[in-house]
Amino acid sequence: EMNNCNAIIETATNKLIVGSIASVIPESVVTIGPRAFEDIRGMVSVVIPEGVTALGTSTFEGCYGLRFVLTPKSLTSIGQKCFSQCFSIIAMTFSDQMTSVDQKCFVDCPSCDVLQTPGISGSIPQEFCARNRTMMDFVIPEGVTSIGQDAFTYCYGIMHVTVPSTLTSTS
Repeated sequence: EMNNCNAIIETATNKLIVGSIASVIPESVVTIGPRAFEDIRGMVSVVIPEGVTALGTSTFEGCYGLRFVLTPKSLTSIGQKCFSQCFSIIAMTFSDQMTSVDQKCFVDCPSCDVLQTPGISGSIPQEFCARNRTMMDFVIPEGVTSIGQDAFTYCYGIMHVTVPSTLTSTS
């Protein structure tokens, strides 16, 4: 299954360590490590298979050409700056199983019109999707109690935000 996947995988933990523009992520992978695909500018799309539960810090940071990301229902955690500077991403939708996102996950994704994170609870982190200029609507899921500093700074296009009854503080 891992033959011809064009990636380096730590088999003891099923962690993808280094990927390439030609990588096909095997179904046996459980986590994608920090910086695994960082700065691969020619990557246009990626399919993250079912079974992957976590994306590390800066996993796709600087993938300027990345437009489409298909995420599995099994994904529960996204590390800091995971999709930072993915200037071409159009939409990001996650299942309600994805409950943990770290700060600056979607910072500098100015083309992202749709960002749906229904499973987030607790807090929306600092600079969550700062400098996203085209997103017009954002639904803050029930269960979110706080919004981190500058979470939506320079998001000039936002016209409508749905705020949950659980929200108690903003920075």
